[in-house]
Amino acid sequence: MDTRVSKWSNLLLSFSGREVLIKYVAQAFPQYVMSCYLLPCSLVEEMSRSIRRFWWSGKGSTRGWPLVAWDDICLPKPAGGIGFKDLHLFNIALLGKQIWRLLSAPGSLLYRTLRAKYFLDGDLFRASALALSSFAWKGLHRAMLRLRDGFYWTLGIDSQVFLFHDRWGVSPLSPLLEIPLTGRRFLSAAVNSWSPGKPVGI
Repeated sequence: MDTRVSKWSNLLLSFSGREVLIKYVAQAFPQYVMSCYLLPCSLVEEMSRSIRRFWWSGKGSTRGWPLVAWDDICLPKPAGGIGFKDLHLFNIALLGKQIWRLLSAPGSLLYRTLRAKYFLDGDLFRASALALSSFAWKGLHRAMLRLRDGFYWTLGIDSQVFLFHDRWGVSPLSPLLEIPLTGRRFLSAAVNSWSPGKPVGI
């Protein structure tokens, strides 16, 4: 990042020119790596530092004089910011897309490979990251922990969702109950809706 930013130091760019370079070059070129791995916080901070220096001083090696907090700079333009990305949150979001692809394509080679190694029961969100796990899986697992509350299941006739543990509405019914009840036991196959007589026994 420092090498790339240092080449822009002699361009004498305005803030508008710096904004374009930061958004479409500096914050875009690590996108592919971020979609596969969770980068170390130290590396992300180093990249963000180079971007901050270039924004305020026009040079990658000079700190400049920050006039506004960087968190405010990263806000969307309608909220008063410039719209720069928080690289760590951007990294988490890109890995969230990979998680969604795994959930949407359980027959893919990647899903079957990861399942055979890390979650034999087929439940991606109950998988764990061990000390000997690969760097890619550790990053994906950490992203899952951050994004887990944003995922929820839609119940259907053949649903294997655990009513008391999995998030299928606002929250699980109770994380303390060890009752392996799945949604299919309480749905009527004829009308694809809740069967009135079945939930009475919970």
